[in-house]
Amino acid sequence: MGLRKINTIGLQQANKVMHLSAMAYNLKKYLKFISKTVKSDAKAMHLFVLELKALFTSQISGLVGLKN
Repeated sequence: MGLRKINTIGLQQANKVMHLSAMAYNLKKYLKFISKTVKSDAKAMHLFVLELKALFTSQISGLVGLKN
């Protein structure tokens, strides 16, 4: 991560640098996780919409058959 040497003076500043780098690392991992989840949720939603479409088309065709 490029933290072999921290160019700060004092433990408080070094601690702040380490916390910021840890937050950046965790945020990066979290954003990758969210994008994977969104992709899989989108695929599940697509399948759900296709099932609903098939259900409604079968019901509509049944209603059209009753009118004739």
